[in-house]
Amino acid sequence: MTNTALFAALLLALVVAVTLLMRRRAGFAAVSGNTIYYNIAIIVLATMAFITMFAFLAYIIMFYYCSYFTHCAAFVYQ
Repeated sequence: MTNTALFAALLLALVVAVTLLMRRRAGFAAVSGNTIYYNIAIIVLATMAFITMFAFLAYIIMFYYCSYFTHCAAFVYQ
């Protein structure tokens, strides 16, 4: 349940980052002032969300692989 909550939170962070990026591309920057911090925030949020999505996908694949095949230990610890 904790993994699912973490995944949902970082997926939400990705949605927020993409939304902010699209608003900025359209010329409606929500943050006034120095935009370098704005860009850094978008990059950090998107990177965290992408890493979490790939890790969660790998976790799901390994879970089903270990459930349906008996050579899980040989696959994981090779």
